[in-house]
Amino acid sequence: MPAAQQSSSTTFEGLEEKRYNLRIVSAEAAISPPPDSRPQHKFEVALEGTEDPERGGEIVLRMWTSQAWHDTEGKTSHQFLLVRAICGPSVTLEEWERLDYPDLAGRRFSAFVKLDAKGWPTVDKDSIRAPLGGAAPKGQ
Repeated sequence: MPAAQQSSSTTFEGLEEKRYNLRIVSAEAAISPPPDSRPQHKFEVALEGTEDPERGGEIVLRMWTSQAWHDTEGKTSHQFLLVRAICGPSVTLEEWERLDYPDLAGRRFSAFVKLDAKGWPTVDKDSIRAPLGGAAPKGQ
């Protein structure tokens, strides 16, 4: 399913800015643009309970995280926030590394979704948490 960024900027004006449950549709390795050119993860995530006004089905967004694994005072990597949200708070780096990208499809988390300056929905990665409703992560 194409990501929402391919629609016109006025399409999402009615989208409520709030915390949504999101479901990973696909995931793959990527490289950030130069000059950084760092390894990252690229995700397509569906906003549960929404409808894409142009294409039907749920709104699907693209989201990138670094591959950094750290949780330090004042700075937690977006990858670490996502992993805890989809795998549980006690997940270890070793458990995470045993997963492959296809294993992530269908896993759920929640995050605040807002419209950026151009009117596109975007995931606030600093707000990533476990799914709303207390649903256990897939495989737990």
